[in-house]
Amino acid sequence: MNLGWFLIPALGGYWFLKNYNGTRYGILRESGYHVFFRAAFVGGLLAAVARLIDLFLYWSVPCSIEFIESYAPFPYSSTAILSVLLAVSLPYVLNRRYSKTKAAHQIARDSGDLVELLIAESIQQRKLVELSLRSGKSYIGLARESGIMSHGESDIALVPVISGYRHKESQELKITFN
Repeated sequence: MNLGWFLIPALGGYWFLKNYNGTRYGILRESGYHVFFRAAFVGGLLAAVARLIDLFLYWSVPCSIEFIESYAPFPYSSTAILSVLLAVSLPYVLNRRYSKTKAAHQIARDSGDLVELLIAESIQQRKLVELSLRSGKSYIGLARESGIMSHGESDIALVPVISGYRHKESQELKITFN
């Protein structure tokens, strides 16, 4: 078996990780090698399941495998094609039970990102949040979106309602613009 054959399931594993809500936000926070090995592992699992389906189809309907291998005539081409089909279709099936917001909250909880959880809660309940910068400037407003769902980091889009500053010594909030 050619080592290049493993590239196809690894790409399928990456597609699965990027599109399944349960893993989509977690891999945004990981480094390149971790993502690569995780994609190869998931792709290997999908290839193993595809191989089992392939063997079942070969024993029950032998002409289906012969038909596939006539168009892609390299060894285990039917298994590779089935693993890619599994990788493309499974996220859409599994995402029906696991929403994007639930997945983002779970990643924030697992990583201990309390700021992200606070932002998500304020978005859901439409409550005001206050952001204070190092310079002392403070903004109070409605959080519109958080960064974990777009690029895996704790960023916030805020619609400011009130702004002001905090006194250096007492940290008392002084409103300057309403």
